[in-house]
Amino acid sequence: MRSKRRGMQWPAVLPLCLAFVVAGCGGEGAPGAGSTVRDTLPSGVERVTISSPAEPSAPHWNIVEDLRVGSLQGGGPDAFGWIVGLAALDGGGFAVFDYQSQDLRLFDFDGGHLATHGGRGDGPGETQGGNGVMLGPGGRLWVPDDQRGRMSVFHPGNGFQEAHEYTSFSWGPVWRGAMGEDGSVFRPSVEYDREPALRVVVVYDSTMTPIDSLPMGAYPTYDDPPSAYCWSSGGGGGCAAVPFYGDEIRLVDSQGSVWEVEDAGQYRIRRWTPRGDTAFVVVVDRPATPVTAAERDSAIAELRERTPPGIELDPAKIPAAKPVIESLFMPGDGNLWVQFASSGGAAFDVLAPDGSYLGTAVADIAIETGDAKPVLRDGRMWLVAKDALDVNYVVRARLEDAR
Repeated sequence: MRSKRRGMQWPAVLPLCLAFVVAGCGGEGAPGAGSTVRDTLPSGVERVTISSPAEPSAPHWNIVEDLRVGSLQGGGPDAFGWIVGLAALDGGGFAVFDYQSQDLRLFDFDGGHLATHGGRGDGPGETQGGNGVMLGPGGRLWVPDDQRGRMSVFHPGNGFQEAHEYTSFSWGPVWRGAMGEDGSVFRPSVEYDREPALRVVVVYDSTMTPIDSLPMGAYPTYDDPPSAYCWSSGGGGGCAAVPFYGDEIRLVDSQGSVWEVEDAGQYRIRRWTPRGDTAFVVVVDRPATPVTAAERDSAIAELRERTPPGIELDPAKIPAAKPVIESLFMPGDGNLWVQFASSGGAAFDVLAPDGSYLGTAVADIAIETGDAKPVLRDGRMWLVAKDALDVNYVVRARLEDAR
């Protein structure tokens, strides 16, 4: 797909403070914040190095739970199966999309059920592989269904309004796209008709008509994937994940830019511009936790019990360090939130769009950020949490200044 929109104006995004935090932002020269140094790599890419960021034991903000919505009892609207989409509504409530039930549920600020839209099926507003929800212009809710290649649009009060078809070459249970302020949609995809196949961000207008294709680099193909042990025997085969190998973490934002963890064993994030260039690289001195020899041997022994006899499990494929970064998301405050490995609870570094360090937030909550990303609106954070039984809940939280 070639671009049909020439001379597109991609607005500059200024670094934003967390507007609801009275103490103000961190960043370069701010007391108590991680110091930031900028230099230029030989490739011409700007590097942003953040040293001495706050530790989870002394954060800038605490994420404090105010309300928890959810139930162990089946059948009610607050009995969630698998939440894969979360949006903050106009007026203070929230909406969730549940993958198991394939429906969109709306709640008020205090967790009272307002309405349920859609459901599993092929009719108007129904989905088969609905995998998220986005808040669009006018407060309407957009539900993608990559399995069927259809975007359904709902009014919070009036329900289903319209649907737009789009081409979908692949799908999964979690939507990885984003919506721009003008109603455009950015969706990661792969152009398989190229050699080699090319990763792209497809840009759609508000009718899901493709208008641009932004390159992200060649799609990797492996005979021996670094993240897995694979084998074939007797007409069959299989794969097992390499222990301690970090997942690929990539985020498309509402500008169409891509934020990507370069190496799971390092705190190193690069931002790609809509042109496909690397705008800058952020390096933070949070060290990785080494994988000990005992942990490596134990992991290999456990794998051998679960794989066919004679399968080669090369210990050298196991990384020397555990993943540092667990998740990336932009909750709606204009900033990048980076969840990093921490013992107990959840810990996040907050970075401005230019990579500057703003501070660290922590929560004594088992936050789930891999599927439904947290959202911020009107000084409140809505997030998905899980209990010991893996039951999904929606939590309303506030950010308290800890300094």
